[in-house]
Amino acid sequence: MIDANKLWKQRFQLYVKDTRRYLKLIFNDHFKFVLLFAVGGGAYYYQNWLKTLPEDFPAALIIALIIGIILTQSPIQTFLKEADLVFLLPVETELKHYFQRSILYSYMLQCYVLLFFIAALGPLYFQQRGTTVRDLLILAVILLIAKAVNIMTRWYVQYSTDKGSLRIDQFVRLIFNVVFVYFLVQGVIWIYPLVIGILLLLLFIYFYQASKGKGIKWEQLIEMEAERMMAFYRIANMFTDVPKFKEQVKRRGWLNWMTSMLRFEPRSTFSFLYLRTFSRTSDYLGIYARLLVIGGVLLYFLPLGYSKLLVLLLFVYLSGFQLLPLYRHHVMKIWVDLYPISAEVRRSNFLQLLFYLLLVKSSLLSIIIFLTGDIILAFLAIGTGFVFSYLFTFAYVKKKLVKQDEAQILS
Repeated sequence: MIDANKLWKQRFQLYVKDTRRYLKLIFNDHFKFVLLFAVGGGAYYYQNWLKTLPEDFPAALIIALIIGIILTQSPIQTFLKEADLVFLLPVETELKHYFQRSILYSYMLQCYVLLFFIAALGPLYFQQRGTTVRDLLILAVILLIAKAVNIMTRWYVQYSTDKGSLRIDQFVRLIFNVVFVYFLVQGVIWIYPLVIGILLLLLFIYFYQASKGKGIKWEQLIEMEAERMMAFYRIANMFTDVPKFKEQVKRRGWLNWMTSMLRFEPRSTFSFLYLRTFSRTSDYLGIYARLLVIGGVLLYFLPLGYSKLLVLLLFVYLSGFQLLPLYRHHVMKIWVDLYPISAEVRRSNFLQLLFYLLLVKSSLLSIIIFLTGDIILAFLAIGTGFVFSYLFTFAYVKKKLVKQDEAQILS
């Protein structure tokens, strides 16, 4: 006999203990300051941007797309481990309360996310409809109910033996959710959102009935839980070493031209290593590309004026900060120390790569500013980006890396 509630509580406590340790390192004072600056600046320009919107701006469609995606994405945290496939599978029938608590916890957690986006999109909703806070609260309650239906549907889908059921379910629910939210925000006749809501409910009933007599797909749940934790460890690994993190490396042969530009000489050994690591490891290339896309979208669409320079510098800084762990990426691999290359050369190779990457990013963001028609501002951004990249790399980062190397020698 197994106590499902006690088991879930133990797993949850271990999860909180594990994540809290890394969250303290992620949300340090340095990062909190940048985050506060970004949120404050974003809120200010968001408010000014709302004043410039034309009457025909598709606010309802944008709100529907954002909220629809949040409603559709309904992962369930089960805290399952690989060994559970052996030890918990025989007592599956006794774990009903365990999974119920997992579903409830996941729902409460996702409700916070949903309410955050509802509050953030509230000013845009008021601008579109000219409604009151009471209307927004009613909309929030309806969306919370829709979230519950989505997360329960997501749970019963995993009982299906068809691997394509999950993708089909997500696609169908995404369409339903977007249309459902669009009708609510647009304020159409109540019968239309009611019909979509009934269809969502019927979809849940269908998968609920189809799950009867079937067992839980343990392999699928364990794999999804592992992917979720790896996503968290991937972020934490940018701030500190995470022993549990499993790197995802892809060949990406189409980026080989980057290393072919290096000179074939001993001094370029670690330039080659760092550049290969950057191009083939999803963490570094992925965050670099995502920040480029987000920064480019903000610079292109938001009327920020000369404040675009601050946005450009913010994203260049974030990119440089996220690439710092690349320097110590291979520190645990003892065979790297076999290269007869001094620490000064290794550090110089990394700093050169970091400077070039930041310079490329600032140049691309400056080109985006140029495409908006601000020619003078674009040339000013190129110069500002160059100076900032140089000072950040060879003043701040170099000093930081020298201290790390000295501390490693003393230890």
